[in-house]
Amino acid sequence: MTPCIYSYDNYRVFLQDSFLELKQKNRMLSYRSFAKKVDLSPAFMTMILDGKRNLSPRGIVKFSNGLHMNREESDFFHDLVLFNQATRSEEKLHHFEKMSKSRKFKELRYLEKAQFDYCSKWYYPAIREMMTLKGFREDPVWIASHLSPNISPKQAEEALSVLQYLKLVSRNVEGKLVLNDTVISSGEQFRSLAIKNFHMEMLCKAEQSIDRANREERDLSGLTFCLSQEDMHMVKSEILAFRRTLISKLVQKKTKSERVYQLNVQLFPLSKTVGEDHG
Repeated sequence: MTPCIYSYDNYRVFLQDSFLELKQKNRMLSYRSFAKKVDLSPAFMTMILDGKRNLSPRGIVKFSNGLHMNREESDFFHDLVLFNQATRSEEKLHHFEKMSKSRKFKELRYLEKAQFDYCSKWYYPAIREMMTLKGFREDPVWIASHLSPNISPKQAEEALSVLQYLKLVSRNVEGKLVLNDTVISSGEQFRSLAIKNFHMEMLCKAEQSIDRANREERDLSGLTFCLSQEDMHMVKSEILAFRRTLISKLVQKKTKSERVYQLNVQLFPLSKTVGEDHG
């Protein structure tokens, strides 16, 4: 019996564990015989497990057949391989979404999927913050129509369910939903993808706000400047200090909030590094 494929977010680790599991049953098993079992050369097998080579579609099928996977396991393994080998966030997200639709994945890793959804979908934290507004109504239709841009009532309902499941919100003695201080964590690969997806969605919302929101309702500004690596650390520290100061002031403010806002801070290079010896 091979390890449960649905418990893994790295196919190379799964293959290494599968080899160790088979070796426990047959101490004579070697990388050479394992490679023969999946119809690959021993050298190529070693490079796959060491992360020096990637699996081709044909190689994926060979491992699926060699490890006697059923159809559902083979499909999951296929997407897991492509998820790990993808170089673009859009590709990774596509394959993760296919993996997360697997019945077994939902059964074994519902918590992790819920954590991923919260970290990657812009309206989850927006709805959580919306609960602090005086006129908030726990009605999916109302919530959906008060977000900008609108979402569907079904999405709002799912968000409310996930927020409660993750204990990010709970009911007080009056039965109203209130915010909890809960730390979100998930598998490193999935969390990294979720955060990237969240930032991409928020950057898209920032772009849309140029036409969607009046100038009085938004503030868009930017600076272009040159930095050294040492300057970069200084600027990052200043950004962190600014965020902490702003949060502190918002927590202490006396006025009642009326609307949910998003503040993005981006710092990225517009050129390659140019030293004195480059002319």
